Amino acid sequence: MSRKTKILFKAILTAFTLLICFLYYYTNTLNKGVMIDAGEVGIIINSKTGKSKGKLLETGYHFLKPSELTKIYSIASQMYMDEVFLKLKDNSIISLKYDYTFSPRKENLIQLDNLYGTGYADFYVASKIRQGFKQIAAESISNELDAQFLSKLLPIKMNGQIGPFTFSELIDLEDLNFYEITFIDVDRQIYISGLSREAEMLKSSDRFTRLFAIDNLFSQKSRSAMKLILDHWENETDTELKDYVLDKFQEKL
Repeated sequence: MSRKTKILFKAILTAFTLLICFLYYYTNTLNKGVMIDAGEVGIIINSKTGKSKGKLLETGYHFLKPSELTKIYSIASQMYMDEVFLKLKDNSIISLKYDYTFSPRKENLIQLDNLYGTGYADFYVASKIRQGFKQIAAESISNELDAQFLSKLLPIKMNGQIGPFTFSELIDLEDLNFYEITFIDVDRQIYISGLSREAEMLKSSDRFTRLFAIDNLFSQKSRSAMKLILDHWENETDTELKDYVLDKFQEKL
């Protein structure tokens, strides 16, 4: 190899080394940025620990340290539609379809994120509303549907909350409307959907049997399967199983 060729080879090797060093410096040292749009708020997360740093990012562009990530939440009003099966005092079963509008309280968003994560709309808001309906249903019988039961369902706004659907200081429930009530045989619906075996397994006292049923339901990905999981999640006493279901749903977000 000639002297000229050696010099050229060293120059290329040096340039390549400098390029690698620059890329490493750029990706690991220089600050990165995130854009927060109107109606959104960002939460800074430590990328190593996964914990919130207790700081909110308002609308605009923000530089981040290499060790920082962001979760972006909408603080605008959000409307959801849902359906719940309710057991009345006389053991009648009804299907209630409804919609609701809510928004997270910005000043308590970090607490909401720490407790429920990005799946809070399902595992906090939707769950609390279903519990509120079940509370009303447990005190009613079928012949009250045109009187007391319906009057209890009418939205009563009190300080940003709609009783009996209270969310402490985390959520503002802005509106709640029901639009269809139907008497229904839930066991028949489960049978038609082919979920009878999983429904029975969820009643087992053995946690591994319940876990097996939950995994089977997640694999089916049907609306009926997801509702069966959510209804069970509200009554599950094993905290590890509750966290497992929460993680599985967050993976789908």
